[in-house]
Amino acid sequence: MGGFSKQAARVIFRKRAKVCFRFSCGRSARTGQESTPEQSECHYRNRHQEDLSHRCRGRHRGSPASVLESQDQETSSAADPATVFDRVNRFPSHPQIIRACRPRPRVSIVSTEQQTTMQLTPDEQKLWQIFHPYAADREAKALSQRTRFVHYTSADAAMKIIRNRELWMRKSTCMNDSSEVRHGLECLANAYNKSDAGKKLTSILDRHFNGLRAEIEGAFNNNFSRFILLDTYLTCVSEHRDEEDTLGRLSMWRAYGATTSVALVMNNSAFLTPSDALKAYTSPVAYCDENKFAEEFGKVVNNIETGIDFLKQQDRELIIKPYLFRMLAFAAICTKHLGFAEELEWRVVHCPWWAKSAHLQRAIEVIQGVPQPIYKIPLKDIPNELVGVEIPALLDRIIIGPTRDPQPIWEAFKDLLAESGVYEPHKKVYLSNIPLRT
Repeated sequence: MGGFSKQAARVIFRKRAKVCFRFSCGRSARTGQESTPEQSECHYRNRHQEDLSHRCRGRHRGSPASVLESQDQETSSAADPATVFDRVNRFPSHPQIIRACRPRPRVSIVSTEQQTTMQLTPDEQKLWQIFHPYAADREAKALSQRTRFVHYTSADAAMKIIRNRELWMRKSTCMNDSSEVRHGLECLANAYNKSDAGKKLTSILDRHFNGLRAEIEGAFNNNFSRFILLDTYLTCVSEHRDEEDTLGRLSMWRAYGATTSVALVMNNSAFLTPSDALKAYTSPVAYCDENKFAEEFGKVVNNIETGIDFLKQQDRELIIKPYLFRMLAFAAICTKHLGFAEELEWRVVHCPWWAKSAHLQRAIEVIQGVPQPIYKIPLKDIPNELVGVEIPALLDRIIIGPTRDPQPIWEAFKDLLAESGVYEPHKKVYLSNIPLRT
């Protein structure tokens, strides 16, 4: 029998460090994990079943042949992903979460005057719309409405982001809710194995791409979910609404930052401009239960069926296989429980087992007493690849949340912005007057 292993969808976490699991896939979610030090947004997230709907965009570079080689035997959770993926670092950074991903890289901002990063070809655009309709709609809306993003965190973490000019990406397993990615895996396994859309997809693959279904299922049921669960790094932001410019969002103040909350409001070009420099990609989170996930999964399958003539003209190894694989993979990384929909989360995702970047720095840091590996995103322009990511261009404003000491915090951030080269920093820092007890 084909399909994704039922047991693979279950993950048993033991003491946070030791993980035993079997394979499964997930759905789409949002972008809300901590991207910096100790008291960042992710640390204060005590929620159930978060995940993310990821969207990436990038150009095909090189040949990702033999990307999804299935294993004859299970490997340990520390197994080298290269045993599963041949030349995985040369994958197209396109495909991702089933219903919410456009192949666009993350902090890949390009100024309006200097469009130096890559653009999608017409075929890439069509592939993206076929495999990631949810993300396509969300991204188009964010661009047309000039939506900004916001990261709620503690004052201490916010100061480290600005002073050190870096964002931290943390392992998904280090998030407060260990069910984050597992929820997505379970939703994907259910949709693929039990829904009408899943049956239709397997039928399409068997008719038009002989053997591809077995390759994908073999990869998922052997090692792939191990890498998703144990070697995926996230940083998270939320959509910022205009009416929140001075007050912020009450639910986010309550959830993140403890008694010294700060909101870093950022311009969207750093998140929505395509670039492959960092191998880190932005995606809107899809909030789903199993039924909603299956519905969104069905939209993708219908797109595949409608566009089958176009897809059959594409290279099986270089295009179809990696697109399908990423669509399923990021579904697992990018789905979150319906209960958190008000957070409007987007996630920046880096999978070092998939593709590595010379610009991201891996480090070991102690966060809330737990030593752990992280990846640091430098808030520094990369000439001809990624510009506008530095503090003066990235930050739109800072909102100081409800606290007992608003004035000294306001002054500290004003001075810090001045040191970072921000023009008229006193006009960039706001005090929220929401009457929240701290």
